Amino acid sequence: MRAWASVLILATTSCASHPEPVSDEAVRIIFTADEHGWLRGQWKKAEKKRLGGAELLMRELTAINYDPTRDLLLSGGDSWTGPALSTLLHGEPIVELFNHLNYDAAALGNHEFDFGLDVLKRNQSRATFPLLAANVRWNDPKREGRPYPGSMIVEAKGKRFGIIGLTNAETHKATSPHHVEQLRFEPYQGAILREAQSLKERGADALVILMHDDAQLLKPMQQELQQRYGLVAVMGGHVHRFDKAQLGGVAYCNPKDKLQEICVVTVKDGMGHLDVRSLESSDQKIQHPWLERLITRSQARLGALDAEVLGDLKDALHARDNVVESHLGQLVGIAWLASVPAANVAITNHGSLRQDLEPGEITRRDLRSIMPFDNDLVVLTLSKEQLKTTMSNTQSLTTGAEIRSGEVWVGGKPMAKDATVRVVVNSFMYAGGNHYTLKAFDPEATRLHRSWRQPVADYLKSLQAEEQTLSRSLIQARWKALNP
Repeated sequence: MRAWASVLILATTSCASHPEPVSDEAVRIIFTADEHGWLRGQWKKAEKKRLGGAELLMRELTAINYDPTRDLLLSGGDSWTGPALSTLLHGEPIVELFNHLNYDAAALGNHEFDFGLDVLKRNQSRATFPLLAANVRWNDPKREGRPYPGSMIVEAKGKRFGIIGLTNAETHKATSPHHVEQLRFEPYQGAILREAQSLKERGADALVILMHDDAQLLKPMQQELQQRYGLVAVMGGHVHRFDKAQLGGVAYCNPKDKLQEICVVTVKDGMGHLDVRSLESSDQKIQHPWLERLITRSQARLGALDAEVLGDLKDALHARDNVVESHLGQLVGIAWLASVPAANVAITNHGSLRQDLEPGEITRRDLRSIMPFDNDLVVLTLSKEQLKTTMSNTQSLTTGAEIRSGEVWVGGKPMAKDATVRVVVNSFMYAGGNHYTLKAFDPEATRLHRSWRQPVADYLKSLQAEEQTLSRSLIQARWKALNP
């Protein structure tokens, strides 16, 4: 484990109360997940508070007296894709942050594959910590070796901790499928047992599992893993919701995304004791000079890229999993239909909209932060039943159609049994992401080779030219007009 001084010398106010002193025998596991490139954190204007981000993480590490000779600092993955400052630089600022903070290991998240395997390999070479994926294999059975290491051993306070990392088993459905076509994602159980046995043979005293999925999925394996391999903690991610459990000396924790929380497990006498700490503050300051330099340097690399102002927003537009509540889902649908007059219905997946849009000036960079993936638009023809199936996917945010009492309505009229309709979607959905079957429905769909963000940018600029104030009420009114 490496020396770490720069965070410790920063005197700041803690984001939470100080913990109890750590005994000489104890080892702490400090865990984050789904960091998603959040260096500055999220500033909520209405609430006048900041949630998460690297600055607050660094303050909290100082407050809890993080000591790399005793503590393990680990991540559950999905670290890079998020605000434009990280996305446009393919996650490099977060790799640099993790190196600086001396992370010991990270599980590979599905979004680490968003930029392709070459970028992942480059970031892997830059990282001073391993990216673990025990359940990932090459698709080609003749290809030797494995793409990524599955486990490692870290020594702390005279104990040897075996750490297993697991990538989400549905990664081929949660990133652009063509990025991972060389890989195979296996179920968790076999990979865990294989790695746990290997770690035991290499002298591990205790077992920690990092998985890019709900940690509590492994509860049925607890007895075997605890008795045979000394399991003390299962740390999860991907689900973007807080959840925790403490069962018989094993800690389970899924922290919130964007560095809004950290899970701290104190390990003593073979038992893991869990504490969860929220990261928020009432200021927007970057108090740590190293982080300020990282942000400044990263912004300089971007220069004027995507700095064009597209408009001004009166009140916040939210990203939600229900289109009636997702103002951003409504905006995307309106903009796509305005841009593609051949289509009557627009459908995007709510997982593609990554954050709320706060009031104030909107730039292309803000739009990229909300829609970070490099998708384009696809127009296809669907039958009534195919449209109903697509709309029924829990990810779907639909504009121009709805299901009423089991019947499909398009443009305010019931759809005839033998009718078809033109629908615009994003290329991730068409390729089979999130379990959509659109390619099977229309193998001859038209790929427009137009960025899925461009129609939204054009629509915002058209509002500006019309001297229309962009607001939540305007977006809702126009969306309802397409769904009478």
